[in-house]
Amino acid sequence: MAVSEAIITAGSLGLPGIETESEIVDRIRAGFPPSVLRAVDERLHLTHAQLAALFRMPERSFLRRFNVDRLSSSESDSLYRIACVFQSAVDALGDELKATRWLNAPHRALGGIPPCNFSIPKPGRVRSKV
Repeated sequence: MAVSEAIITAGSLGLPGIETESEIVDRIRAGFPPSVLRAVDERLHLTHAQLAALFRMPERSFLRRFNVDRLSSSESDSLYRIACVFQSAVDALGDELKATRWLNAPHRALGGIPPCNFSIPKPGRVRSKV
């Protein structure tokens, strides 16, 4: 049985012991610890302003999220989806450095806008592919 991409992404975020996608949903609902935010912050190499924009909050409010007991379920959902996009880029491009560069570079096909500047998709699903 193949391990799902969702579980691989959860493991790379420092969420041990997750064996099913429903466990990921449970963790999202309970709220991630701020250590998951730190893991994403370190892996993506985005500025705090860029990450705050993805969360649609002012940078100072975003920075306070590093010092809470738990992120909200909405914040955890957004964080997980950001990590999934990054993991997909890593899988497609072969390594984290290439993925980071791709996410931060302007692309003509996107009107000269870096992919990381786009808002993340609607919440409510862990992962779906057509």
